[in-house]
Amino acid sequence: MNMNRKWMMLLALILGAMVVSGCTVSKETMIAYDMAYDEAEGLFQKATEAGAKKCAPCQYATAEASLALAEHGLQKRWFESASKFDIAIKVAKEKSLEALKLAPCEKPAPPLPPQ
Repeated sequence: MNMNRKWMMLLALILGAMVVSGCTVSKETMIAYDMAYDEAEGLFQKATEAGAKKCAPCQYATAEASLALAEHGLQKRWFESASKFDIAIKVAKEKSLEALKLAPCEKPAPPLPPQ
């Protein structure tokens, strides 16, 4: 996780420099954004499959909304404010992980006693 934070900080610095200089977003930067989104989406999918929507509804809803915001950012290419995208990805990952920790909330049914 420490490595991910370093990459996100580096990405934010690079994008900030590009915005200040007026450069367009490069193909490499788009790939980095896509990878960050895919990672967040993967964690959210795991939370969904684990039943987190029922077990951790607040964390799940926050992750879902943040992921939708990040997806919107990718589609609209609103990278003039890279921090919005970075924050949305960070929140989606954190809340998906929190939801995963709380799932599954249903305990298996106890075995029936022998007759």
